[in-house]
Amino acid sequence: MATAKNKQDDVSPKEHREKLHGIVKGAHTVVLLSHGEGGKIIGRPMAVARVEDDTTLYLVTGSDSKKVDEITRDPRVSLSIQNGDGYVMIDGLSYLYRMVKARVSGEEMEIKPTDQGKVDLKH
Repeated sequence: MATAKNKQDDVSPKEHREKLHGIVKGAHTVVLLSHGEGGKIIGRPMAVARVEDDTTLYLVTGSDSKKVDEITRDPRVSLSIQNGDGYVMIDGLSYLYRMVKARVSGEEMEIKPTDQGKVDLKH
């Protein structure tokens, strides 16, 4: 009996992570899938604001958008990401952060909550 071999079978976990990071880092737009009313899956394109070295992805939306209500109610999301290097589908939990601009001593600073919920001031 013949079996099909996927070309990814010969790729190490490190190479998979690097490929994933490259696809995510190269994306300008992703499709965010969240759970709407009654559990209905809602998908919409979102602009990528930032990608961290650990592949944490930041998207931006208005604080009064339906997405915020949906994610507050049910933080489970999926992201569909595609670029010229390939595509990935990522399932996970979303976290909402409120970004605030403030003037401190006449200088504009970004106030961002850290993972521990503390506020980090960045110039």
